[in-house]
Amino acid sequence: MTTETVPGLEVLTRAECLRMLAGAPTGWLVFSTPLRPRMTLVNVALHGEDVLVRTGPGEAVLAAENGLVMTIGVSAMDEVNRTGWSVTVTGTARLLDPVVESADGAAPHPWAPGLKNQVLAVCAEDVTGRRVTARPLLGVGEACSGWWG
Repeated sequence: MTTETVPGLEVLTRAECLRMLAGAPTGWLVFSTPLRPRMTLVNVALHGEDVLVRTGPGEAVLAAENGLVMTIGVSAMDEVNRTGWSVTVTGTARLLDPVVESADGAAPHPWAPGLKNQVLAVCAEDVTGRRVTARPLLGVGEACSGWWG
């Protein structure tokens, strides 16, 4: 069950977060390199307690080979009604066998062109989420207390 921390802002349960994540085709993959943090848009798929990403050779694969912690964020927004939700999953990354993951249909199909012959998994160790629900629009000069900004 969600908890409303302030009117219009709900904290999602782990189960709700995973359900919303399961319906999200894309998300942001965030990880660190020796020089700086990286964030890239990827296709995602939830498989049990893992978030799977299909990718090609590069820094994300190296980070997963070394078992580094990664974060994946997914969201959906309705800018007209000023509502939406976001889910963040953080956990240890590892490489999976791309042949096995492709055979059982678990790995996502990438939208971007290019070589995507690696499948990495981020274990859902820390899962958080929030939902912004509809609220009345403020008039000119009204305070925006307790809201995002």
